[in-house]
Parts: sequence; structure tokens; C-alpha cells
Amino acid sequence: MPKRRSAAATGRTPLILGGLAILALLVFAGGELFAFLSSDLGRVLLYRHLHLGDRAHVVRLIGKRVHEGLRDAGVAPSETKEAPGSGTAALRWTVLLSRSGSPMKANAAITREIERGGAVVLSGRERVLDRDGLAVTLVVGLPGFPTHEVVIERAGLPAKESDGPRGKGKKDDDAEEPVEAEVPAIALVLFGFGDDEAVDRAILDREQPFAVALSAAEARHEKLLRVAKGGRHEIVLLVPMEPERYPTTNPGPGTLLVSMSGAKIENMTRGYLRETGGAIAVANFMGSMATQDEPFVRALYRALKKEGVGFLHLSPAPRSVCRAMAASEGVAYDVPDFSLDAETKAGRGKALAAAWDAVLERATNHGDALVMMRATPAALAFLDAQLTKKDGPGFRLVAPSTVLHRAPSN
Repeated sequence: MPKRRSAAATGRTPLILGGLAILALLVFAGGELFAFLSSDLGRVLLYRHLHLGDRAHVVRLIGKRVHEGLRDAGVAPSETKEAPGSGTAALRWTVLLSRSGSPMKANAAITREIERGGAVVLSGRERVLDRDGLAVTLVVGLPGFPTHEVVIERAGLPAKESDGPRGKGKKDDDAEEPVEAEVPAIALVLFGFGDDEAVDRAILDREQPFAVALSAAEARHEKLLRVAKGGRHEIVLLVPMEPERYPTTNPGPGTLLVSMSGAKIENMTRGYLRETGGAIAVANFMGSMATQDEPFVRALYRALKKEGVGFLHLSPAPRSVCRAMAASEGVAYDVPDFSLDAETKAGRGKALAAAWDAVLERATNHGDALVMMRATPAALAFLDAQLTKKDGPGFRLVAPSTVLHRAPSN
């Protein structure tokens, strides 16, 4: 007669089977997780959220997505030129389209592909070129880590087809009039006002199309503002923000603090803008602590979005969240290409000349350069000398509002 199983052995059987099933499920899930993290999307997301992985490899993976987007838009590889970046991102790609090409189509295709790959468009800007040409500039990558600046340019009409003076026909001898190369643009934002009223007045009386950076809480703010507007200069509003080691390091009265409520930060910022009455951008005066705090930046951006101005970020802190949050909050974001400060002091002519050569190189290669420059007599004398060169300055001064990014469209 066969032995009967004990009740204990019979009771353990479902537990053993359940354990084996759970173990098999964990092995399967682990395999799936490993496969996902080994995929292109998994590697990008792992670096995006945990900063784990090979940084250079992530750049290559995002570049692969940009290539896929361009291919979907019908852009041939020969139309893309790749080069190292100059500060905005690790790499700069220039896409030269024919007259029949569509920068907006390429923009949409790139955006779609990089989002599928776990990356984002950090900023976007459109610029009208001569003779009905168009350029779209995208900065793509991960929050806090721009990888590619992609410039998509569509050629303008030939001179003989243009609506401008050069396109109204040929000369009497039927020879086509030559097309002059566009002179690179430099947008100047002058800062450092308030120390010498006579010097300030002389600078603000100038007719060049520069902008002036004025402190929102400085004692002479209102007077300087009236003089600047009288000279038809654009205004960049410097808003004091909490720095690290505050209050040992102190921007002065009216500083926006991290400890303030979001509503107070928003209301104070909007109040500063309304008192100014027409700033083209808000810039941070100090603010190394504030610009690393997400609730602070979110409240600041709410104010900027409601007032319709962008953020010009001066000397970004390494852990700043401003660039990463700009696109998601719908605020235009810029960083000056150069900041000329110590070079503008008297007796620093060689240093200023070297810095200006770098400005001209950037403007020549990119079409424009946004430059912060301390408004000293030495700096203005140097600028006058450049503008009055016998063979021409080699650049043109433009209003900074023409080179600042616009807020992303909703």
C-alpha cells in the first residue's frame, strides 16, 4: 500500500511553485530592464535622470537622432556641416537647404526624433535672412546639458529675383550686379552705470543702437531710465537675486530671495518690469543661489511669461536650472556670447583688442554676437576707433532685441 504524503509536504508545494514563478518573473523583468538600459533610449534616459553613463556616448546618441530627423525631412548628408560648438552646445551643425527646402519641416522632424530618443529641444529661434531667406536655430540635448546647436538655413532669392533694390533688374549693359556678403552683426548691452553722472549722460546720448543694463533697485534707476529712453536705447533690467553666501555677499535692497513665496517673487518681478515700462529682457544681478532653486526660477519665469520678456542669464552657475526650465516654462533664454569687463579698464588696450577679435570671429562664423560690455571711457573710445576705421569696421551694430531668442510658441 503506497505511503500517503504528509499534509506539511502538500502545503509546501504551492509555496514552492509560487516562489519559482516569482523568481522567473524577476529574472524576466531583470532581463527586460537590462535590455532597455542597454538600448539607445535607455542610455539617454539613464544619463538624463541619474547622470550615469558615458557623456560622449550620449552626445553621439542624440546626434544620431538629429540625423534621423534630417533624413525624415529629406535633407541630404551633404547639406549638413558639423563643427565643434562655441559655448552654447558641444557641437554646432549647420544645415544649408536649397531654396525649395523647408526649415520648419526640418525643425519639426528633428524635434519629433529627439523626443523619441529621450532628449528635448532646449530653445528655438527663427531669423529672417536677406532676400527672403530663413534660418531656424535649435539647441537640443538634455536639461542642463545642451549637446547640439542646429542651424537650419534656407537660401534667399538670387539678387536678380529679389524685391529689394538689387533685384529690380540688371544694369544697362545687362551685367548682373554683384551680391555683397552680409556684414556680421554685433549686439551690445552696456552695463556699469551709476558711478559718474556726466559719463553716464555722455554714453546714453550716443545714437548707436546698443541696449543699457540698468539695476531695478538702484537709487538712480528712474533718472537713468528716462535718459536711456530719451536716447531710444533698449533696456535690459538687472534684477537683484540671492547669491551664495548671502547676506555676506549682498546685491543690495530689493533682492529676490529663495526664502520668499512664489507669489512674492512673481509680484516683485512684475513690479520691477512695469516700473521700467518696456524692457527687452530681465537679467540676473548676482543670483548664484537663486538660479539653482527650481521653485524660485519657476516663479520668476511665471512673471517673465506674463510680461512677455525673456531671461538673459549672466555668468550661469554650474548647477543652475534656468536653461533646463526655460523651454518647459515657455520663456526665451539667452546667455551673452561675451562679457567684457576687466578688459575695458584704462591701460588694458591690448586685452580689449584681443577680446574684440574673438567677438568678431564669433560674429563672422555665426552671423551675430551678443556682447555685454562695461561702459567705461576706454571701452567707448575703443569702439569709436573700430567704427571709424579707414577700411570699415567689418561689423555692424544692431539692436540686441534682434538677436535675442523669442519664447517658444505654445
